[in-house]
Amino acid sequence: MKTLLLDSKTRDLVLYNTLQKSKEASLVNIKTMPFHAWLNQFSKEIKTSDVQTILLYKKLSNLIQHYPIYGKMFHYPQFVAQLIEFSKKLYHCETFKAFLSTPFEGNIIDSLPGKTQSELELKSLLELCLADKSIFSLHSELQLPCIDEVDIEIYGSFYSNIFDYLVVSKCIQQHFKFNEIQNVAQPQITYRHALNPRIEIEAIAQEIIQNKFLAEDIAIIAFESTYYDLIEQVFNQYQIPFGIVNKSELSQCYLHAFALLQCYLKQDIASILYALEVRALDIECSQGVCHFINQYIATINDLTDSSHRFESSDFTILNNKELKIMQREELDFNDFSTKITPFIQKIQLLTNPKEILEDVYNQCVLISNPSKQKDLYDLKSYLEDISAVIETKEDLHLVLFQTKGKMTSNSTSCLGRVCVSDPTHIIPSRKIAYVIGASQKNYPGFVAESGIFDEAYCEQTPYPSMQFRFETYTQQLEWIKHCAETIHFTFPLLDYQGKKSEAAFEIEALVETVEEMNCIINDNDLYEIHTLSPSFSSALFFKEQRLHGSISSFEQYFKCPYSYFLKYGLRVDDFSYTDIEANTIGTLQHAILEEACKQKGKNYAKITREEMVTIAKPYHQSLLAYLPKSKERLNLIYEKMISNLLTSFEFLNEMEINTSFAPEHVEYEFTSEYFKHITLRGIIDRIDFSYDLLRIIDYKSSSKSLSETAIKSGLQLQLCTYLILANHLFNKKPVGAYYYSLKNDNISLPSIIQNKEEFTDWSNDDTHTEFIKSHQLSGWTLQELDTLDYTATHIKNIRLTKNGLSFTLYDETLLEQCLHELYELLYERVSSGKIEVNPVDGACTYCKYRPICRFKGQQRDAVALVMTNESFKKGRETDEVE
Repeated sequence: MKTLLLDSKTRDLVLYNTLQKSKEASLVNIKTMPFHAWLNQFSKEIKTSDVQTILLYKKLSNLIQHYPIYGKMFHYPQFVAQLIEFSKKLYHCETFKAFLSTPFEGNIIDSLPGKTQSELELKSLLELCLADKSIFSLHSELQLPCIDEVDIEIYGSFYSNIFDYLVVSKCIQQHFKFNEIQNVAQPQITYRHALNPRIEIEAIAQEIIQNKFLAEDIAIIAFESTYYDLIEQVFNQYQIPFGIVNKSELSQCYLHAFALLQCYLKQDIASILYALEVRALDIECSQGVCHFINQYIATINDLTDSSHRFESSDFTILNNKELKIMQREELDFNDFSTKITPFIQKIQLLTNPKEILEDVYNQCVLISNPSKQKDLYDLKSYLEDISAVIETKEDLHLVLFQTKGKMTSNSTSCLGRVCVSDPTHIIPSRKIAYVIGASQKNYPGFVAESGIFDEAYCEQTPYPSMQFRFETYTQQLEWIKHCAETIHFTFPLLDYQGKKSEAAFEIEALVETVEEMNCIINDNDLYEIHTLSPSFSSALFFKEQRLHGSISSFEQYFKCPYSYFLKYGLRVDDFSYTDIEANTIGTLQHAILEEACKQKGKNYAKITREEMVTIAKPYHQSLLAYLPKSKERLNLIYEKMISNLLTSFEFLNEMEINTSFAPEHVEYEFTSEYFKHITLRGIIDRIDFSYDLLRIIDYKSSSKSLSETAIKSGLQLQLCTYLILANHLFNKKPVGAYYYSLKNDNISLPSIIQNKEEFTDWSNDDTHTEFIKSHQLSGWTLQELDTLDYTATHIKNIRLTKNGLSFTLYDETLLEQCLHELYELLYERVSSGKIEVNPVDGACTYCKYRPICRFKGQQRDAVALVMTNESFKKGRETDEVE
């Protein structure tokens, strides 16, 4: 019987190719096997199972005191794994010494370096590994059969193990029959690039479709395993049949075993959440429950506590919507707690390591995928083997390490399909081949030795040199240059992290130019214009033929109609409150300002730190209860906020001294139908009166100013709407509307002031002047009024001249007309169902609906929608942006 030595992964392809060449109906009187399996008949196989690794690990743990340099590393399974791996290489050097280019005399251990204390310890450890008969069994040279005694044919394969390659070379020298598989002598070669891996695969798929290539004529050799998932996505989308020769991935069974074992050993929240994430537990855990656990559950015992934290009304920092969300999350958590409690109790009670392993396996059986029965069988064999040597719960830590990285290999048939392979699996020649990911980083892809036994160490041992291993590696890689009649080498210019890739030198030498791949990309600017029927829009947005909402919601419509539709029409929300939001701190600041004004009126800014802390205490306590795991961080933010408010009050106190206006209403809540077809609701931070005059102040967490273009485009409605509504609510004459920033920015001050040839020091008065200037109110003034700011230092665009105060004024009538036209335009657009994806510049930056609309087009500039040829500024005829 004839024996064919070939790669088991490509066996079907090779046999099919052989049948085609021989034109026979079948192959008889042959058997196939991998070269390594055949070789093991003449050399005792190295026994380095997981069991023996555990035994070595335990043995080394008793010898720590004898190794002052490396002893502490015995606790790390990675170190033991490196020892065993290099011991394998030394074993091979001993077994295959006749095949080495630089043979050594005597024992392999005697040839190891031992000049330093570090080298002596490594030498002793390697000798310990090799001497352990439960791990290795050394013997003399390999004895190959005579050529007359065997009928063997070796097929071309890629040998990652350098010793297998040496033995194959020796066999071929002894006139074993060799089949090259690759038979294209002078292929046509091109080298092309794409912008990123996705476009690289898209271009190949489109080329196959456009040229009507047969799938069985195409081969793809990937230099990165990350391409496999991408090929699967794109080729399924284009309906191109394909098969993958070898796809290695983490074994789900071992991954589940790792997650469950980690729960037993660590017994913490992170382990439970990880087990839920990888679905190692047959328990559903929603995003809301995960959020609740991350926020409020400190220990594993708290997972079994289904108390009701949010039933009380103590959470003053939360609005009604947030409180309802948290109450719903708590109900979901209580249901989850009931389901997870038996598992928590079990992992706390079980301490016998064999019982733990048995339970881990039973749980894996419960959740196993029927298509992964082979992996489940492997897991069972592994756990049965190691249970014989596991004596204590501490021994399970090495098992945890072993289960984490277990891989499984999946293959799909490539017959009659595009064949997807990698450089280490040689496939029969086809008409067209795409060698993808062939960048300077990946091609040729030789990996040098690293770790403790790196190339510097290996140079001092009989292990084959790096130059020799590199030469044999590249020599084996030559098959790719003969794998098809036409070979297209391709690589991406950028990866998904934006890192740049360069062309491989070895491939550039084969071609004259590097060209760009052709890929048809859909025009992302062409979006469907979304509209609603007037009747549906009316039912969705209107109540009693009026459009209800806050001013900020209508600003969102003008920013992007589609985001307004999702949020206020469909009411789509992510319902996540995972951290301290900026508006949460703003709520606390507003509460202090409101209470201070109620208690002290115009003298609110003279509030002491102690009084401020008293006001803020219930809100602070509520915030601590809401985010119990962020106590230290919250306390720091709280102290910084109090300090910033004291600084702001320093300015506000001086402002109140220099104005006749006093706060009359704070946090004034209103509902108004003043504008036609519109019902507005909202809260005005502060309304100041002075006799029959009024002004509006809106507190902000950062600097902000009014813009005429932003108002006319509907992007800045709030402050001016407040002013007009307050005028009609209180029947008082509006004087101005202003923003005040509660943020205290740093002030840059020169150490010396130069005035012509004189130099003067920067005084405290100069510092105070700059401080006041940096905190000025920003907005629009409608009337000339000296009592608005006596010294003209607290409001921008009010100046002190030799003739008195000078004002930049804006027209109240035009401003009100503009608002009426904007709200009428809003009514017309919403009632007609206009909800197109049309974001203004900057609207997408923090928009949470981008995964829904997936807008990638050009954002529009803000332009005036009404009164385009008129200016609000008195004395000006053209529109001007401040």
